[in-house]
Amino acid sequence: MQSDFVLGKWNSEEEPMVKLKISKAVEAIEIFVTQGLTTAMNQINNQEFSL
Repeated sequence: MQSDFVLGKWNSEEEPMVKLKISKAVEAIEIFVTQGLTTAMNQINNQEFSL
């Protein structure tokens, strides 16, 4: 089922990317709270999310 894929566990190869995206999400939230939506969007949307 598709829900099993979406809600399933990450494999060991995916973990570094998951950790990076969680870190970037925290960064985006912090920028949004301290500097506002426009600044957060401008900074985060221009970043690459590759390892």
